[in-house]
Amino acid sequence: MPRAHVSHLAFWATILVAGTATAGVTPYLSINQLNGANISTCTTTLAVEAGALTALYGTNTYNWALAGPTVKTKSETITCNFGTQCQLPSFYVTVPAVSGNYQVKLAVFGTNDEYSNQINVAASSGGPTPMARINGSTAANVSVLDDGPMRLDGSASLCSPNNYFLSIELSNKYWNRLGGEFAKWLTTADYQKYGSISAFDVQTWAEDHGFRFIAGQYYRVKLAVAPPWNERTQLMLITPYIPGPGEVRIRHKISGKCLYVDTNSSQSVRNWTCWGDKNMAFLIDNLGNGEVHLRHKKTQRCLVAVAVDGGTAKSWGPCWADPDMAFVIDALGGGDVRLRSKSTQKCLYGDTTNGRPVRNFTCWNDPNMALVIDPF
Repeated sequence: MPRAHVSHLAFWATILVAGTATAGVTPYLSINQLNGANISTCTTTLAVEAGALTALYGTNTYNWALAGPTVKTKSETITCNFGTQCQLPSFYVTVPAVSGNYQVKLAVFGTNDEYSNQINVAASSGGPTPMARINGSTAANVSVLDDGPMRLDGSASLCSPNNYFLSIELSNKYWNRLGGEFAKWLTTADYQKYGSISAFDVQTWAEDHGFRFIAGQYYRVKLAVAPPWNERTQLMLITPYIPGPGEVRIRHKISGKCLYVDTNSSQSVRNWTCWGDKNMAFLIDNLGNGEVHLRHKKTQRCLVAVAVDGGTAKSWGPCWADPDMAFVIDALGGGDVRLRSKSTQKCLYGDTTNGRPVRNFTCWNDPNMALVIDPF
């Protein structure tokens, strides 16, 4: 028996005396010095250790059996005299590293059989192994809607506790890389912001770092673990956003850019060339008295004008009875409108450059303030 194991049992023997003659002996089980309900290992063998913290008075034969993918047995006879410290029943064996559920049984004549805790082992002899799911799918090709979610689950990966590398790269349907990769080792800060590795928000994580997903495009999503390096890649197709009833886009007449809420920059409102992007979807909520809320569908925030001429329009949410969220739609003819803040009397106007902020200015007959509300 290894010296470390003898010392472990000797420690318990110094503080425990024998149990009663009628009591059973309940064993405990540890594998690779771990006794949690679920463990993973990258070794070629499992070091199985079991023991009981009491012994029976008299001379008894203890019959051990390891239940699991590998079955091992052992018998030992121990004499325990009244009033003395006793050798404790123990079982130690090395078995091949095979995934499965393990438990030991300790049988002693004249007592009920006792069973240990159960340990589910995920074993790999080839080092860290990534296991990835996108929205619950392990398929090599996965389709997700443009409005998400895009959730990555890497929790089934073996032997890589929170040491994950994630990569997103533009591709075609033949898995050919088209460049534009964003990749990094995930950190504690990433998990705190985007969720644990069992439900990691890939979409928000990538978009927060300037990576934009485009409907109809393919992307390689790679999860890697280390050391040594091992990776798994899935091909993700972004299917077009399907707008719901009443959704509209707000388009700047001169530039043709559509408004969207920038969730990465203090809720500012920006503009981009119009296309079927969920970020451009708005709902117009009628408040009565000719007033409306301009509610962003994805974030459920309402547009808010600011009191300063040239100031960047904002969004706040959820929408509520805030006078700064109330807008009036002024018809200009030909389908053009101005969007005027009821409280500030400022009108929204766009920009000719993608990504530039939407601003507001005191309303007047300025063609830059002409907007079009298009059904999505």
